[in-house]
Amino acid sequence: MNTTHLSIVVCFLASLSLQGLAGQTPKGLFTDNRIKIVSYDEDNVVHVNTTFGFATTIELQKGEYITENPGIGKGAGWEIASPDYSNFIVVKPKVENNTTNLNFTTNKGRNYTFLLTANTQSSRPTFRVRFLYSPLNMSGIGSRQPSYDLIHHFGNPDEINTSYSFWGDKTIAPVMAKDNGNFTLLRFKKGSPIPAILAVDLKSRRESLVNYRLQGNYVVIEGVYPQYTLRLGAHVTCLFNDLAIKEWRGGR
Repeated sequence: MNTTHLSIVVCFLASLSLQGLAGQTPKGLFTDNRIKIVSYDEDNVVHVNTTFGFATTIELQKGEYITENPGIGKGAGWEIASPDYSNFIVVKPKVENNTTNLNFTTNKGRNYTFLLTANTQSSRPTFRVRFLYSPLNMSGIGSRQPSYDLIHHFGNPDEINTSYSFWGDKTIAPVMAKDNGNFTLLRFKKGSPIPAILAVDLKSRRESLVNYRLQGNYVVIEGVYPQYTLRLGAHVTCLFNDLAIKEWRGGR
C-alpha cells in the first residue's frame, strides 16, 4: 500500500475514533489511544475516565495554570497535584469505583469542569488528556498578527507549491492551501471556525500541534509538513502536501 493510500486509511480510522469529540468525552489518538484530546468548552463537563493504580495528567494550554484551589467533591478519594505555574494537573484515584467532580479557574480566565471516574482496571488506561482550543481564544498559537507580517513571503509564484489535496469532511477543509518551503498558507471559508491543526509524521503516524498565526482570512503555519489532520468537534479532515509526500516516497 503506498503512502497516500495508507494516509487515507489512517485518516478514515481516526475519524471513526473521534466521533463525538464535541460531546466532551476525550477521544484517543489513533496512534495511541492512551493519549486523549478534547476541545475546550466552558459550558460542557469533561468526563475523564481514570484507572485505579494509574495517574492521569490533564494538559492545559502552554503557559496556563490554576489560580486558586480546585474544588473537588470527594476529596479524600482522589489525589490532585499541580506544581506552581504548571499547565499539567495530575489526577490519581485513591479508591476504586470512585466518581466525583473537579472544578477550577486558570490565569487565562477559563473555567474547567470535570467528572472524574475511577475504574477498577483497564487494558488501555488514560495516561494524558490534552485540551485543544479555538485559535481566536489563544495567545501565541493561533494568535492574530498584522497581515503584512508573513503573507508577503508568498509573493513569488515560482517558489510556491500548490499541490495539496484533502480527504474527509468537506465542511472544515480549507478552500486554498499552499506553501513556500518555509511557511504553509491555508484559507478557510469566510466566517467558518478554524479547526485544530495537527502535523502528521509519515513514519510514526504520530500527530503534534503546529504553531500558526491568523492573518486576515488566512492561517499561516510556521513550517511545511507532508500531512495535516484538521479537527473540529466530531469533524475530521486530512490535508495532504502531495509534493512533500512524493519526495518522501523517493519521487514515486
